[in-house]
Amino acid sequence: IDDWPGWTRQHLGDGVWLDYQDRRIGRYRAALIRNDRLEAVLFVAAPGQRPAIEGLAPLFSAPVPEPHRRTELLAGSPLAGRDGGPIVCACHQIGRETILNAIVGQGLASVEAIGQALRAGTNCGSCIPELRGLLTERKR
Repeated sequence: IDDWPGWTRQHLGDGVWLDYQDRRIGRYRAALIRNDRLEAVLFVAAPGQRPAIEGLAPLFSAPVPEPHRRTELLAGSPLAGRDGGPIVCACHQIGRETILNAIVGQGLASVEAIGQALRAGTNCGSCIPELRGLLTERKR
């Protein structure tokens, strides 16, 4: 493909796009943000030079970083300096501190609101009791 940015937008749609391309080594990386959530990533590179999929999964469940740090999404691994604390939601790899910060910073008042903001508690549900506990803890 000669025009990776054009192809990506045509096939994955509109939103806030971040791109990186190095034609010399055949690498292209793109991240799509919609509604302040990471929607899609595309990493094109030679075999063995793409990020492991395990490194990409946490990017979809974490809050999108501030605009001046968004290009870090193209690294293909959890963002440097992000300390979410012990994992509460194993399905989406969301830590205690990330959840507590969202409860306070976004005024979240229910497990459902946490799920909408961070996706925590929206898959298997095993973390819902702990999410309720964190809500109670922040109300004190």
